[in-house]
Amino acid sequence: FHALNSATASAKESEAVNAVKMWKVRPAHSCFGCFTLTLGVEVTCFITLLAQILIISLCSSSEPLALMSLKVSPTVQVLCASWALVGIPMVICAGVGVLYHVDHLLRAFFWYLLFSLPLGIAVPTWLLASGKVCSSVVEDEVQRLGPAFVCGFTESFVFMWMMVAGLVQCYLVYVVWSAAAEISKIPNNSVA
Repeated sequence: FHALNSATASAKESEAVNAVKMWKVRPAHSCFGCFTLTLGVEVTCFITLLAQILIISLCSSSEPLALMSLKVSPTVQVLCASWALVGIPMVICAGVGVLYHVDHLLRAFFWYLLFSLPLGIAVPTWLLASGKVCSSVVEDEVQRLGPAFVCGFTESFVFMWMMVAGLVQCYLVYVVWSAAAEISKIPNNSVA
């Protein structure tokens, strides 16, 4: 049994090394340069859990949700809430997995975050592409003063913050991946 575990750990380690060589990305050794990866994963789990609870609490299966000028249908709300509900056990398992050095729990959370990334930027991207940002944020009286300037500034502002939020989310996904890669290097995933 022990030989099987060491063979499995060796296979996981070589898989992680091959993925790093293929992507030419090295795992981080800290989060934001001054925090441990464990703290970074725990903070990521906390933020993700708060977002999931918010999504589930706003869900209605009978009435559309009004976000600015965007109407979200009940079907889309239920799909998003279902995705959030599936993620809650993954977040809790990842939080426990980083503490007890269980890399497969972190890898599952990594894939969940990776698939959640396009979902998280879909609404702001749709708002920008449809041109509804200005009408949903800026009052009509202000738009009459100079719609090109006001709407251009507003859309640039939303685009900039959407990019910042997307980059932060990408970095947090990278932190979770780095923690999983670091834990997979520990022999037999023993607690240090």
